[in-house]
Amino acid sequence: MKTWKKYKWVLLGGLFLICLVFGVWGLVETGKRFLDACYLTMQMITLNVGFDDGEKTWKVEMARFVLPMIVGYTALAAIWILAQQHISTFRLRLFVNDHFVICGLGDRGMALARDLIAKKLQLVAIEIDPNNSNRKAFSELGGILIEGDAREASTLQ
Repeated sequence: MKTWKKYKWVLLGGLFLICLVFGVWGLVETGKRFLDACYLTMQMITLNVGFDDGEKTWKVEMARFVLPMIVGYTALAAIWILAQQHISTFRLRLFVNDHFVICGLGDRGMALARDLIAKKLQLVAIEIDPNNSNRKAFSELGGILIEGDAREASTLQ
């Protein structure tokens, strides 16, 4: 599972490129000009291409179904990544009353977070560094993560 998470975007990008190549290749085999084949393959992504009955090879069929799925998955993943901060804030305002706040998820902050979560306490962490490797582990433990600077009063509120 960790391998998939680590290489997910590389594998999806590679599959996307392979499908683009197969789409163009399959359309060129049916007699389309190269640039027309490129254009029609790009239209496959948005499900906006129509084919005559004799144009569909297995390469075109594969590209026609897989390309929109890859783009759809990527779009949903991007929306989820962008919405997580807002979901955390919403969850904090509605459902969390008595909680502890940890300012920073360094080694000490993460150790404290593990201890407090083990005691079944509600926990919120404020972290300024978007590249901190402890952010994901903290969220997986069930804590609520707020991205921001704990030195600012607006973030603490």
